[in-house]
Amino acid sequence: MTDSLSRAPTGDNSAWLPPGPIESVSWIVLPLIAGLGALGAVDDLFKIATRRGLSARAKLAGQTVVAMAVSLLLYWHHAELPGGLAVQIPGAGILFDAGGWFVLMSTVTIVGTSNAVNLT
Repeated sequence: MTDSLSRAPTGDNSAWLPPGPIESVSWIVLPLIAGLGALGAVDDLFKIATRRGLSARAKLAGQTVVAMAVSLLLYWHHAELPGGLAVQIPGAGILFDAGGWFVLMSTVTIVGTSNAVNLT
């Protein structure tokens, strides 16, 4: 019997995952969370030790390195899928293949989003 949800391999009924490629992509997001979290921890440790945290330039550089690494992982994962690098412009109905620009676009999106929710 199959249903619309797949269980985790452990058989634990508390961990339900939706079927499909989200399961493999979610493993790519974990380095992003860990990397940006580690950058924040280093900034906090610098604030404790020196009463000054990392400079804005250092934080931006760290965010860019982490975002670029995750963007490359996403690129390699999605490049194998048909239409995996397609980008749609909301509201315009325009769909185009980003190709190599995918890495730059996703890096800018990740860094921009990270700074939009955390300005300190």
